[in-house]
Amino acid sequence: MMSHSSSSPKPGARQSSTRVAPIALLTVSLVILAYTFVFMGKQSTLDQEYITSTNELRVLSLQIAKNARAAVSGKVEAFAFLQDTSNKFGSELDKLKQSSFSVIPTSLVQQNTQIKTSVKVLEDVWSAINIEVASILAAEERVLSLHRLTVSLEEIIPQIQIEYDEIIELLLDSELAADQIAIAQRQSWLAERIVNSTKSVIIGGESSIVAAERLGRDAKLFARVLVGMMNGNAALGIKQVTNEEVIDRLVEVADLFSFVNNRVNDILEISPELFQVNKEADLIRTDTQQILQQASIMASNYKVNSQAGFILQMLAIVASVVVLFSLLLSIVFMNRDARKRHDETKEHNEVRASMMRLLDEMAGLSDGDFMSNDARDEDFTGAIDDSINYAIEQLRVLVKTINHKAEEVDGAAQKSQIVAKELAEASKRQVSAIDTTKKCINEMVQSIDQMSLKAFDSASVTQRSLSITASGIDIVRNTLEGMYTIKAQIQDTSRCLKRLGESSHRIDNITSLITDIAEQTNILSLNASLQASMAGESGRGFGVEADEVQRLSKRVIGAIKQMETLVIAIHSDTNDAITSMELTTVEIVNGSQLAQSAVVVLEELEGISSKLAKLVNDISDTAQGQAKSVAQISSRMKVIHDITIRTSSSTNATASSFGNLAGVALDMRKSVSGFRLHETES
Repeated sequence: MMSHSSSSPKPGARQSSTRVAPIALLTVSLVILAYTFVFMGKQSTLDQEYITSTNELRVLSLQIAKNARAAVSGKVEAFAFLQDTSNKFGSELDKLKQSSFSVIPTSLVQQNTQIKTSVKVLEDVWSAINIEVASILAAEERVLSLHRLTVSLEEIIPQIQIEYDEIIELLLDSELAADQIAIAQRQSWLAERIVNSTKSVIIGGESSIVAAERLGRDAKLFARVLVGMMNGNAALGIKQVTNEEVIDRLVEVADLFSFVNNRVNDILEISPELFQVNKEADLIRTDTQQILQQASIMASNYKVNSQAGFILQMLAIVASVVVLFSLLLSIVFMNRDARKRHDETKEHNEVRASMMRLLDEMAGLSDGDFMSNDARDEDFTGAIDDSINYAIEQLRVLVKTINHKAEEVDGAAQKSQIVAKELAEASKRQVSAIDTTKKCINEMVQSIDQMSLKAFDSASVTQRSLSITASGIDIVRNTLEGMYTIKAQIQDTSRCLKRLGESSHRIDNITSLITDIAEQTNILSLNASLQASMAGESGRGFGVEADEVQRLSKRVIGAIKQMETLVIAIHSDTNDAITSMELTTVEIVNGSQLAQSAVVVLEELEGISSKLAKLVNDISDTAQGQAKSVAQISSRMKVIHDITIRTSSSTNATASSFGNLAGVALDMRKSVSGFRLHETES
């Protein structure tokens, strides 16, 4: 029997294991379901990143083609943009190659073959584009140099054309042969064609090679014609120009064209490399079309053929089914446990009934009845009865002690409360007396402060008055010096005006002399006109000249009269100015004497203000010292007042505490008065 009991499992352990199994299954299923949703979120993120990467590759490929063409066209910033976009494309492609297309291990999900093939094709096309981009970037300096040469030609050629336009006008004026003028006209056309050929070379394409050859021929022909016009060239049918002004223009054209010729040679030297760079840009544009096509294929294939999402969805469905099964199994075990708890509750109710009987027998204790002991029961509550009887005995002793001590505390608290109230009344009277003293001291402090403030203001006003007086003295002295300076300047000006008046007299004499000469000239011209008219046709020219001289002499006479009027006016104004300045000089002398008197008065006022300022400062210092002393007294009275208030507050608190203590003692006696003891014990 003992052997059978030890070998069989316990019922509690078996029930615990049956409860744990569905809970563990439910937990595992929920964990699997949670991880499935996490993986689905990660897979969605991977899908979005993959689509974003393919779209980014398409955008970058278009930017590479655009920047390559702009770089070949000579835009400086396009080279940096081309470098940046190519680096971004390479980084994006590397990230796409290294990334996983699924969160599921590759052993469970077969990657799409078309996606891998598209990535491989994309990588091959990018290798070709990368080489072409490197070729364009390597030629950056030469391409930009070529465009700078073109810009310089576009600036110089119009100057050459302007020079030739002027040369043609000079040749037309010199009535040169028409064929020679046509040669000069053709030079202007050749210059225009040189510029157009240079632009065609830069644009690139199949026509750029022909344009380069035409550019070289035109430059050589222009140079030969230019030299022929300067030195002559029988082979070209060009005669040497003999007009000196035209030769000077041709020399200027030769200087300008030497610069153009050097630039043309540089362009022809660099043009083969530019042809290659244009070809690379065209190849990049073609290759980017393949990149766009492959990126579109990759995006569409990935959306259609992704297997990871399907596996994760199936795993989520299976985990959900397991969760439902675990919940049903848990409900079954919970019902069985509920029946077991019902049986245990019935047993507990029987024990509770026995305890209620014991509590009914102890109901007298709740009313404070300690006069009798509880009877001992013979059932399982007997030990509890013994403990309760012992506790009742101890409570009797405790109630008796509390009652005695409460009486003692009540008497002592009443005596202490009376003493504390007397102390509180005395503290109140002391606080009232200190308040009265403090108010008087504060009024004294305010009066002294006001007196000190007024003394300080008076000192400030006096000091300001002293400063203003000193400033007034300086201003009057400066004014006096300025008046002396003005007096000297007026005297100098008066002397200058006098010299000007004397000069006007001399000008008057000169104008009189010029007037006499003009009148004599007028008479002579009149006589000459008469002699010319008498001479007839042969004297007509001389008569015209005589009439012109007569008109000029009349104009001179009129101008001299105006000058005389102006000289008279200047002479009159000069005399008036001299008279006014002499009067001003007299006024300045009078003003300087008054200013000197003002300086003396202001100096006396300055001395009086200095003495007054010293007296006011002494009063202010004395008032401030008294204010500080009274302020110290007021501060000490405030400290005494605060200490007295705290003492009064503490005394009141002590009296209140004693009153509370008496109340507590009374409450304690009331609380124990409800307990009933034996008469001998009470």
